[in-house]
Amino acid sequence: DLDGFAIAHGIAGALFVTVLGNLIDAGRLIRTIADDSWSSTPFFEWFWTATRAIPHLASEAAPISEFPFFTFLYGDLHAHAMSLPFTVLVLALVLSALLPASPPGPPASASVRLGMLALALGALFPLNAWDYPTYSAIVVAGLLFGGWLRRGQGESLLRVGAMAAMQAVTVVAASRLLFWPFFERYGQAYGSFRLWHGSHTSVAAYLAIHGLFLFLISSTVAWVAAARATAVRRDHRGVAALGFAGLLAATGLLLTVLVEFVVLAGDIGRMNTVFKFYLQAWVLLSMGAATGTAVILDGWRLLCARPAWMDAAGAVWVGLACALVAAAASYPVLATRARWHDRFPSDAGFTLDGEAFMRTATHTEAGTTFALAPDLDAIRWLRSTVSGTPVIAEALLPEYRWGARISSHTGLPTILGWRVHETQQRALLPQEVISRRADDVAALYGTTDIETARAVLARYHVELVYVGPLERLLYPADGLAKFQRHPSVWQPVYDRNGVVIYRVTS
Repeated sequence: DLDGFAIAHGIAGALFVTVLGNLIDAGRLIRTIADDSWSSTPFFEWFWTATRAIPHLASEAAPISEFPFFTFLYGDLHAHAMSLPFTVLVLALVLSALLPASPPGPPASASVRLGMLALALGALFPLNAWDYPTYSAIVVAGLLFGGWLRRGQGESLLRVGAMAAMQAVTVVAASRLLFWPFFERYGQAYGSFRLWHGSHTSVAAYLAIHGLFLFLISSTVAWVAAARATAVRRDHRGVAALGFAGLLAATGLLLTVLVEFVVLAGDIGRMNTVFKFYLQAWVLLSMGAATGTAVILDGWRLLCARPAWMDAAGAVWVGLACALVAAAASYPVLATRARWHDRFPSDAGFTLDGEAFMRTATHTEAGTTFALAPDLDAIRWLRSTVSGTPVIAEALLPEYRWGARISSHTGLPTILGWRVHETQQRALLPQEVISRRADDVAALYGTTDIETARAVLARYHVELVYVGPLERLLYPADGLAKFQRHPSVWQPVYDRNGVVIYRVTS
């Protein structure tokens, strides 16, 4: 049965994982107030700097100290964001295997839970391969811990361990078998680690990132040791919950230490190694901290007779905990405000429309400024008119600029989007595969020879060619003119506000 305290514990866990930030913005806030430097602090620093909190050598790429709230605020729909619900589901299923059902269910229900666990665990690899080894280890350790908890009086520990190990191996093996079609076609370019010989995380940065959770977890260890386990209800469920929280916290701490000594071979410095493992550590440490906080508060409530010094110590602890939570809570407040103001146009208004900025925004490329509204009209026309997923050709630019804007907003495939990201994702292929596509985009728009352009279109099965303000800026006019001069080869199907979309007819 869930009482109010259990519900509050669950809410605390959700807030710790998804809402709170690290302590970087709190420190910046104090310095800004002291220096009266509000007006001189760029907006982006309030939401961006917290994710680059680890000092590093000038020759190294900045390690990424990202956490879930930044991911949501930034709209960063990467693999680590898509896998987050599944990682929490895996942890919930492992915990359900530890806790006895109330009331006890049929034996088949345990098999169903383990089957669901195998399915959720297996989904992590195609979602975010970095998560799979960590959560597989948690599954194995959790099921072994569950076997120990269920050990009957006089029952052989070796026998219990062997059965739990068999159960764990079965779940992990099933997680792979359930996604066998994926692994049949999957090629992994980065799969080995090497020793890291670069800079390391300073103590100050480490505490600024993990300080709240470290305080709550260490407080739990001290409390349980001092109270001699009176902090938890003396039953299977209490021991299971506390033990599982300890497993999560220990794993999270191990991950933060691991990135100081090893790095993924092929990483940019240790940027992505820290990024991926720190996100995992955030989830694990925050869940362990939430459970530990509940243990302390519940144990304090149950401890009827307390010496006066303990009440005084408790008051100090509550004050420190509240101060740290408030500091971590400053991030969503300050970062959201800053992200709101750090926009293309300031007049987009309050909206969930991710394209609203394009109505009035302008973009500068190669020293020339042009409006984005014509692209927005064309994008909406494509979405409402074109059926299926025809390949569309468009301008190519380096990452984080206005290139690939049509394919990104319509979902239509294009010849090449973000070149460096494609190179990383397809590292098993010869690099010429990507560079050839880039050369072909330039040739398609730049050449005056019709047959050269038709060969590029045929190579990638292009059905639509987009010519807008960006293409007119990047490519020679005589190369673009060929599309207009030969309507029998590429017929214009859209012509509005400087944007022409051609359909390839032959």
